[in-house]
Amino acid sequence: MRLGTTNSLTVLRFRFLAFAAFGIALAVAGFFPTYFRPLLIDNASFASIYHVHGLFGAAWLILFLCQTLFVQNGRLALHRSAGILGIGVVLGVMITLPWVAYEEVSNQLQGDQGATDFVLGPVLDALTFGVLTGVGFMKRKDPNAHKRWMLLATVLLLWVAWVRLRYYFPAFPHNFNVFSFGLGMAPIPVFWLLDRMTTGAVHPVLLWGGIGLLLEQGLQLLFFGTQGWSALAHAVYQALTHLLA
Repeated sequence: MRLGTTNSLTVLRFRFLAFAAFGIALAVAGFFPTYFRPLLIDNASFASIYHVHGLFGAAWLILFLCQTLFVQNGRLALHRSAGILGIGVVLGVMITLPWVAYEEVSNQLQGDQGATDFVLGPVLDALTFGVLTGVGFMKRKDPNAHKRWMLLATVLLLWVAWVRLRYYFPAFPHNFNVFSFGLGMAPIPVFWLLDRMTTGAVHPVLLWGGIGLLLEQGLQLLFFGTQGWSALAHAVYQALTHLLA
């Protein structure tokens, strides 16, 4: 079903803005049990890299919201200028995400062979985030493609907030998969539906890019803990040790 022209434009504008605002609220709620509450209430201490990574992650979510508002208000020059600054934010996320994973494994899990399995996922996520935002930057002259690439990058960034929502609920089997993949990737089919409702078809970037992201995240869950995964993860951990230790 295709909506009328006026309603279509309204929904198109609202959905990206709504998702941007929702993403910020989700990040606060998701990280409250594991970061904000320990830091602000329990007086816990974290390594500096956790705070730096949090700043870059927050900067991306705020930038996504601001960029959406700039476009809606016709501030295209400001949107382009902020996009250049966004390159630094992307690089910050890509560098600090594996670093945080390395610190987590090294300091809390003692860096044993099994624990190093948890390093590979964040490294793959950092690379995927870089690919999504990089292609989005290259497609900046095509607004419809550009904003959907950035949307997919934001969906990927937010799965770590989704998975932390499980701490608000009693534990149940496979709850990590339910929250990280089931809920974390749910915005993709939701936006497929909204594209279909507003334009009559799913935009190719959202369709194929979304399928690619679903496969990338799904394959991570499928292969996590396997012999091949563990071997590669341990090699990545050793490489990070040479870089960061």
